[in-house]
Order: sequence, then C-alpha cells, then structure tokens
Amino acid sequence: MSRNVLTSNSSGAATSAKQRGLPLLCIAASVIGLGGTACGSSDNRSSGGSPLDNYSVPIKGCEQYSYSACDITAPECQANIFELVKCVRQTPDGVLPPITTITAAEYQDQLAQSSSDLNPDDLKRHETALVMLGLASPGDLTVSNQVSVLVNTVSAYYSDDDQKVTIIRSETTPTPAELHSQSITLAHELVHALQDQGYGLKKFHSDHSATYDANLASDSVVEGEAILYETMLRAAFDGLTPDKVNYAERFTSAADYVLNKYATDSPFLITPRVFPYFYGGPYVYLQLQATGRPGIDALFASPPVASLPYILSQTSIVEPSLNPVSNSAPAAISGTSLFADDTLGAWLTYEYLSRLSAAVQPAILEVGGWRGDHLWIYNDGTTENIAAIWRVRWSSPDEASSFVIRTNQTSVPQPNGVGSARHYAFVSNGDAVVVAVSGSFDLASWETVATSAATGSSSTGSTSGTDGGASVTGASQAARVIMAPVPHND
Repeated sequence: MSRNVLTSNSSGAATSAKQRGLPLLCIAASVIGLGGTACGSSDNRSSGGSPLDNYSVPIKGCEQYSYSACDITAPECQANIFELVKCVRQTPDGVLPPITTITAAEYQDQLAQSSSDLNPDDLKRHETALVMLGLASPGDLTVSNQVSVLVNTVSAYYSDDDQKVTIIRSETTPTPAELHSQSITLAHELVHALQDQGYGLKKFHSDHSATYDANLASDSVVEGEAILYETMLRAAFDGLTPDKVNYAERFTSAADYVLNKYATDSPFLITPRVFPYFYGGPYVYLQLQATGRPGIDALFASPPVASLPYILSQTSIVEPSLNPVSNSAPAAISGTSLFADDTLGAWLTYEYLSRLSAAVQPAILEVGGWRGDHLWIYNDGTTENIAAIWRVRWSSPDEASSFVIRTNQTSVPQPNGVGSARHYAFVSNGDAVVVAVSGSFDLASWETVATSAATGSSSTGSTSGTDGGASVTGASQAARVIMAPVPHND
C-alpha cells in the first residue's frame, strides 16, 4: 500500500491526500515476482515439490491456522489468512475488510479516471526538472506511463478511501505457484487493513507527508511492517523455522534483486519498488526486536521524518541529527515564478550519486553525511523553460566538494521537447548547489539567483522529532511537491 505525496492539479493547488509524492508504485515483493528468491538455499521444499504441498512450519502461538496456499477469492481462504495475520501481528482485534476482484482492464480504467484532473503541462514541468537532475527519464511522469507501470506490476491493493482490498484477477487459472504467491500478497494487504483500523492511515499519511522525504520515511513504516509480516508468513508457508531466516540478509537480497531487475529504470520509478519495502522492512524488524509490538505502535505515533535513518540503521536503530535547508526560496527572475519545491532526502541523493559514478560505495558514504536538502523549480508559464535549484547540505566540506566535482564531471540529461538543458554545481556557504536550466533560460543568471538562497536551518534535531523544514507559506505552499503521481493505493 504505497502512498503518494501531494501533486499539482491544473490550478496549482494540492490535490487529495490520495495523491502524495512520487508515484510510489506500490510493489510488494510477492507482486514483482521475488517469490522465495531471498531465502536462497534455506528453502526446505524439495525441488520437485508444489507450493501447495504441506511443507509449512506453523508460527509459535498461531499453530491453529492453515499455512497452505489457497484461492484468495474464496471466503474461507480470506478468513483464514486474516485470522493468521492478526495472530502473527499480535493484534487480535480487527474486522475482515471487504475483498473484491476486478480485471486488469477495469483497474486501468480506474487509474485513468482518478488521474483525469492531472494537468499534463504540470507533469511535463515536473518531469523536465527531474530529468535534468538525473532523477527521472523522459516520459516517466506521463499519466499513460504511470498507469502502465501500475497495471503491469500490481496484483492487489488496499484502499484507505473505502477500507477494502481489491484483487486484480488473472486472465488464466492460477498455477499452484501463483496461488502460493497470491496468498502471501493477500496477507500483505490485510496487514494494511489492520493498520488502518488501528491507526487511521489517511490521517497518518496526511500528518507525516509534508515533504517527499518525510512521505517516503512514513510510508516505509507502513510498507515496512507489511512486508515484515509478509516475510514471516512466507517463511512459515515455505517450511522455514525462524532460526533459518536471516531477515537482514533477506531484505538486502530482495533489494539487490529488484535493483538489478529494474537497473535501467530512473530513481523516479525504482524508488517505490525498493525503499519503503526493503529499507522499511529491516527498520521495523529492528524495532520489533528491540521493544516488541509496542515499538511498532510507537513508529505509527512518531515515524522517522527522513529516509536517512533507514539507510544508516543496519544492525541497530540510528537516529542521526538533521540540519534542514531553509524553505526560503531564492527570489525568482522577473517574468518567472516558483512552480514547485520540496525536500528530496538522502535516498534520492544516493540514487543521484550512484548514477554519477560506478563507484557505489563512495556514494553510500556521502549519503551517510547528508544532513538536508531543498529543491526549487521555476517556470515562465511555458513547458520548455524550467530552472531547478537544488541545495544539498553535508556534514563536512569535503563531502560538499566531492558532490560538486562529480556533478560537474557528468553531462546533464536532456529532457524531451525543451531545446537544450545545461547545469552547473558549486559550493555556496558550505552547501553544494546544483543549478539546471532548459530552453531559453540563461544558466549564469540562475546561478546568481541560487546564491541568494537563505542557508539557515529551518529546524534541527534528531529524526524522532517533527517534519524538519516542512512548513512553507504563500505561493510556495501551493506549489509544494516535486513528485506528481497518479492516485493509487497498494
């Protein structure tokens, strides 16, 4: 159930809470075909065995339920999986939500309908800025592309609008392996139903999605818990005892699998496939190991406000201090105005760096020093002339200099239909600043604009606090949000 951050409609105002952020494409591991990949040689099933064979190992305290794959459209199958999820999750209260089925064509129609108010010109402006920064590829943000990606990858979703699970019905009779995967997928969606009943997901996302980075962080609690229990149940269904499962290695293996499978995708498309699940999952697992079920409840009361803690929390929870960049936008050049602004966060900065160099490890180290960022996008009313100013704050001058050097050694990607695009990076008051322009905009003029940005912190402190740097006023409030998705729940 990946969430979306705010987007802009034709009037420039924020749309419903259903449309927040990157088009987080809502792909659970079982949906994208991971299956038991991350279990590797630990899988106890014989090579010729069917997933419907009873190799299961019941989870302690939940032995009374069936662990066999089943037809998830059957009421008795739905009821068993729901009761099993409640038991494993240690939340005995809860009501089985309505579960419906639709065809892929009906799902495509739903997505197209719910996206009908998105302004293609606004999507184009967002896309141009992100392409120039190497965060998206031409065509990524079109409604047709986003709908196509979702239709081709999502097999079920939970909606906090109508509190029901929807299954995308296959055109063919499911094979035993598909029934196995579908049973696990349904368990994932039923975790979301219980989250909604326990915490109120709509309010949770509304309260913790002020920026793209904050949205990614809070969504990683929601998806992290769901994939954690999905993983526990997958292990039980596959006949793995708890001592046979290394959760840290499984999530790392799963992340590597997805990153390799979609290696040619842009950060815009790959982030929702990877981060909320395979960084959220181990983070929630560490919390569960440290403080039990109350620890997960606490994450819904006060989630991390940035993606950085998820990246740094490898063996224990790490809460680094942040130093957010001020929201104050540099003054626009006459005839232009601020179109959108946001905080992208450590994860997208890492994705940016990893594409600048084949040496991934230095990128990881540099992201460990990320302390804040802010991106502003300007426009003159056309879809060709776009200026992007991205200020990134680091924990040391060397990291800022390295970021600038590597940026200037890389050619700026060229968006579609804008003439040409140019960029330049420099250090300003200790921050790394990237300026990119397209069309007839003058790069040197916008470099001058970029140096006028306020450099003070909008807030400081650990990630356990409120959304640092989230508040904006006036035109910036209407413009906020870089990522413009089609509406979707998963």
